[in-house]
Amino acid sequence: MLDDENLRNLSRSLFLSAFSVGTRVGQWQIDRLAPTLEERQVSPGTVLFREGDIPDFAYFMEGGEVELTRAGTTPLVMKGKWIIGVMECNIELRRLRTATMRSKTRLIAAPAGVWRGIFEDDFWFVRNAFLGTSRAVAALYARLTTEHLVAKHFTGVLDLPEEPLDLVERLLALSVSNYTRMAGMQALTALAESATETRYPTGRALAAAGIGLGHMLLSGTLVGRRIGHGGTVTIGPGSFLPQGVLYHPENWELENEGELRVLSFRPETMLDELEEHQDLVRSVLGTLWREREWLLEHLVAPEGKIVLG
Repeated sequence: MLDDENLRNLSRSLFLSAFSVGTRVGQWQIDRLAPTLEERQVSPGTVLFREGDIPDFAYFMEGGEVELTRAGTTPLVMKGKWIIGVMECNIELRRLRTATMRSKTRLIAAPAGVWRGIFEDDFWFVRNAFLGTSRAVAALYARLTTEHLVAKHFTGVLDLPEEPLDLVERLLALSVSNYTRMAGMQALTALAESATETRYPTGRALAAAGIGLGHMLLSGTLVGRRIGHGGTVTIGPGSFLPQGVLYHPENWELENEGELRVLSFRPETMLDELEEHQDLVRSVLGTLWREREWLLEHLVAPEGKIVLG
């Protein structure tokens, strides 16, 4: 007969197998995680982690309700099946919010270091996190109603020459954009070498030409106005242009102030470099996660909270 420890590992393995249905999580990941997992029965009011904490666990929640809060921002409520706090574990990012349980439920806690090791060992997890977070950010832009948001992501002053940028100048531009500034020289060089620079007279021209590409705005300002709602997002130099705005012209009116000058990257190039460089992973995913938080901070919430579930 199985002893208690083997029974616990079997139970945890079955839980993870059920949780990961439809994903590419394999038996080796489950076998690696199962012995390290902690099962917890939590009550309403239990604090899983606090804003500013160094991440120690990711939490698998099959059902229940958790509220994520930060002073001065709208509470975020997650209901149902979620992995709570996993992104911060993946990229060693301090907690952006405090997570408090609002229902009695069963959680499975995975140690951050073990989870991060699996994340770094299998690029599928990185790719899935990049694409999934990009889609989540795009969905939040689609929730704008009356908000007026301004995004400017250069962390320093960039004096651009009038002629097309050379390799060193493209490297400099990437190094002062929040999206890529934490990446190392190898990753930035590869991205700079693959980038193409283009000028567009209008936002519509950029949208028509740019499907399937990622764009970093070098100069000019792009304003997206959500059709039928009036909410706007103003995107300044240094930003990677939001796919949720740029690639859905049926939902957005695009205007620009000045000629739009952009560096463009094919998604497969970005994914190739993410596979090679963990520093780029931390930079890109960290920025996307903060952009998600920035959107959540500013979205109008008539009921006093934003519900995901």
